Amino acid sequence: MNWITWLLGIDRGLVKQYERWEIRWQAIPKAWVIVLILIPLVMLIPGYFYKRENKTAGGGARLALSLIRSAIIAVLLLALFQPILYLERELTKESYLVVLVDESLSMQIKDKYTEDQQFEALARVTADASLGAMGVPTEDDKQGPYKDTAIGSAIDSVLKELHGQPIAAMVIITDGRNTEGTDPADMAAQLADRGTKIPIYTVGVGNPLPPKDISLSKLEAPDVAVAGDFVEFKFSVTSKGFAGETIQVSMTDHDTSITPMLDVKLEGKEKEVEQAVLMKWKPERPGEYTVKVATPVRAEEIVEGNNELVHHIRIVDNKIKVLFVEGYPRWEYRYLKNALVRDKSMLVDVLLLSADESFPQEGSPGRTPLTEFPAEKKQLAEYDVIILGDVNPRDMRTSTVTSQQVWDNLVTYVEELGGGLVMIAGEVYAPKEYADTPIARLLPVSVDRTSASPAIMHDEPVRVELTPFGKESPLMRLVASMTPEENVELWQDADGKGDGLPGFYWFYRARSPKAGATVLATHPSYEVENGQRLPVFCYQRVGRGICFFSAVDSTWRWRYLRGDQYFYTFWGQVMRHCRSGKLIGSKRFQIELDKNSYSLMDRVRIKARVLDKEYEPLHEPTYTVTLTAPDQMPVELELKAEENPSNDLKKMGWFAGDYQPSRLGWYELALGPRGLDDTDPKTIVKFNVEEPNRENENPMMDAQTLIKVSETTRGKFLPFYEVDKLLSTIKETGEIVDIETKEQDLWDTPLVFILFAALITVEWVIRKMVRLV
Repeated sequence: MNWITWLLGIDRGLVKQYERWEIRWQAIPKAWVIVLILIPLVMLIPGYFYKRENKTAGGGARLALSLIRSAIIAVLLLALFQPILYLERELTKESYLVVLVDESLSMQIKDKYTEDQQFEALARVTADASLGAMGVPTEDDKQGPYKDTAIGSAIDSVLKELHGQPIAAMVIITDGRNTEGTDPADMAAQLADRGTKIPIYTVGVGNPLPPKDISLSKLEAPDVAVAGDFVEFKFSVTSKGFAGETIQVSMTDHDTSITPMLDVKLEGKEKEVEQAVLMKWKPERPGEYTVKVATPVRAEEIVEGNNELVHHIRIVDNKIKVLFVEGYPRWEYRYLKNALVRDKSMLVDVLLLSADESFPQEGSPGRTPLTEFPAEKKQLAEYDVIILGDVNPRDMRTSTVTSQQVWDNLVTYVEELGGGLVMIAGEVYAPKEYADTPIARLLPVSVDRTSASPAIMHDEPVRVELTPFGKESPLMRLVASMTPEENVELWQDADGKGDGLPGFYWFYRARSPKAGATVLATHPSYEVENGQRLPVFCYQRVGRGICFFSAVDSTWRWRYLRGDQYFYTFWGQVMRHCRSGKLIGSKRFQIELDKNSYSLMDRVRIKARVLDKEYEPLHEPTYTVTLTAPDQMPVELELKAEENPSNDLKKMGWFAGDYQPSRLGWYELALGPRGLDDTDPKTIVKFNVEEPNRENENPMMDAQTLIKVSETTRGKFLPFYEVDKLLSTIKETGEIVDIETKEQDLWDTPLVFILFAALITVEWVIRKMVRLV
């Protein structure tokens, strides 16, 4: 049969090497063109022309010649359609099985399984010798643990690296928690859209059930406090899976306990629960402390690094400097003045404006009596708290400073220098006469300008009611040993036994508390403009300072039966609370950071305000702060003056700059005077730089993402305890094959030329015989 293959122009040995063959036409027109146009034309046109030939030939000869001519045309058309022999076979090729192993920090966490079936499955796969076929990474292969997981980006990277290479499948061993780069589910969708047919098999490592955990967070505590005062540490305990159990929380300084253990009963059932916790510490000695709040790690917990909080605090031994200014000697003034002067933790200057010039103004022992109101900014800055009683605002002036200047200086004292202002309402001036002064904006209440007598009078004493915030506030806790319920009973005497604090006959009627005010106690029934109860004790933060307002003028009545105990305690706590703005740092130097804790390579935005010796904003292009990094020598950082084209007084004296830390640990910023003749203290602020810990934020295996990745790419998800099924699962997908094809032209083979020549010859012979040539 060699002559047949010669005629067709094909190699039989080559054809046998291929599994499938077929004849294809490279230039064939559409079927309707062939049936409706070409075939009729091929059959009719030769007949038409032979019919017009001379009549020497009979009808049969003409028909035979027309059919031969049609066959010749058909052979030519078939050649023009370019027939080819298409050969195809499948070749099995070597391909890659890509295995990606997650080596991030979250994969270092030891999973705590709780269900028996999980334990049984894990025991089965870890004892299965067939797993050895997968291979074990050498130490050189291991590069982690990494601080982030980028599953989607890893898939993209390996596909680019193996571009053009056959890949049978991809196996990803991970917990599914993607913390950086492209989302793995999005990457799988992109591969499907591009037509990439690579199945991805995901092996989920970790427990898919929500892990049990106890964490401490959201610590709130001052940076500076006074020795002998109670310091509050507020924080949150978040728990999952330990409902009803009791944990112990410790507070230590350099591993030395500074408070008794606190028992906290965990709330909730199945869901994660966050509960607020308060711990108090009374430091006895000044100094720098590193306070750690911690609870022991339970055996069932997965994440072990979130059970403690660390806070740096500076304890000072400064006495509270108080200026008490009163218009006339009312009872509130007399008893409060005595309480303050007798308090050994305070240095008090008293100024009674109605006194004769020959009257010796009172104060703490050793203090030089005042002769006039200390109106200059520098003089006001010496005080931590200023108390304004029922004072005519126009009497606050000196021979060199007007009342308006005094008011402006008091606003600066509170807003910018962090001073505390206390106003005790009175029947004559305070606070109604302050309505049109700058001091009105410091008050936590809106002053009523319309009423001729802005007061509420009662024939019988009326006790105040504590607000929800007041019930929790240490300002209103008059006896440390009392429970919150007992303290509320002391204030309100709800049981009617008459053993509570005496009530009040007179209340100043404010228009309403301001939006930023913290109301501690209210009138039990009287409502003000906005429908809220009349505020009696309240405060608000204004800039760096605090303004406290009392709407009553007879707290001295609390001395009934119990002496000075409640009266002294309350006002002592008010003084300590209002001086907190002054504890932040120097009076002249202020440092502000955008936050207290940073990740490595974050930018630290540093803002500083500098006042000169006269407490006026410093006008210079630059100022330097001293920065001390962990285990490094101090360096100077230059801050540039902030732009202030409108010459806004509040923006004057501000400098700013950025710093990028490169070490982990605690950093210290110090801002102080430049010259040797300037001895004012520095302001010191610390901030911490730590590694980001996104890997531990949610240690539970993200099975849903892994399932989505596998389903999108036609792979399969397997939990780790079913990893023994991985090899057989991959084999089910079949081997990667390459389709090899080959084409041979049939239109220019010997058969075509022989057939064409034979038909032409036969036609010519017949035409000769019938004398048509």
